[in-house]
Amino acid sequence: MLTQKSRMSSLRHVMHGLFVMLAFVLRFTPGLTPTFFAQPAELLLAAALLIALYEHDAAGAVAGGCAGILMDICTDTLPGFHTALFMIMCAMAGYIAKKYLTNTLLSALLLTAAGTLVYKLVYWLVFVVAGASGRPFYHLMRYLVVSWIFTVILTIPCYLIIRFYRRRFRLSQ
Repeated sequence: MLTQKSRMSSLRHVMHGLFVMLAFVLRFTPGLTPTFFAQPAELLLAAALLIALYEHDAAGAVAGGCAGILMDICTDTLPGFHTALFMIMCAMAGYIAKKYLTNTLLSALLLTAAGTLVYKLVYWLVFVVAGASGRPFYHLMRYLVVSWIFTVILTIPCYLIIRFYRRRFRLSQ
């Protein structure tokens, strides 16, 4: 028989999983979400980082790994690149959130902005600069910075969704 605490914990994890799946569908369904100068937001990373803000290091790493697996399935980059990067970033974000941050919108914006910036810079270094692509700084400014800005902007509704369902179902840690 499940106790009340274990039922709430299971419900919390199911809700987080559904939120990551929603972010996946919104990110990879063409025409479903708006783009900003033809660049999509990195909703999977934002969702995983926000879950790490609430759940802290271990559960944040699991959310980052799941989001990374979904990202790896739909992109043609190195296999496991997003999984490893998202898992490490979300574990670090969860640790930082547990030690230094509270669950506020400002913390969510800072965490998502920093995490997305690190992801975009690593992506740029690995696939554009090391890949000997022409005009790497044009690529950085035209594509990656625009997507970073759009992701930070869309963090606000993502944070409000997570906060709503955690309060609605009284999902605490």
